[in-house]
Amino acid sequence: WNGQMAIPANRPLQVVGPTSAQLCGHWLLHPGSRGTFTGIAAFWGDPDSSKATFEILGGVWRFEHAEVTAAAIDVAHLSGDAAVLLHQCVVGGMDDSHRR
Repeated sequence: WNGQMAIPANRPLQVVGPTSAQLCGHWLLHPGSRGTFTGIAAFWGDPDSSKATFEILGGVWRFEHAEVTAAAIDVAHLSGDAAVLLHQCVVGGMDDSHRR
């Protein structure tokens, strides 16, 4: 998947991928949303963008066995009552040699 995804509130989202699952894009997680990302590699590779890979406006989000990176800005912006739980994850920036 490559693009932008807005996740509304209402019901939990579970994203589960095989070890090689790659999600390239910007994720907007609305207030009241919640869920889990397991076994994915998520990245936002636009070095000219001011967007983070995940913009979390609220809710509890859990990342398990995941890799979350960004080329230019932050991996995640949190606001409101947003909370992030990380379990066995790799989080950070990436340079040209690490872009997929």
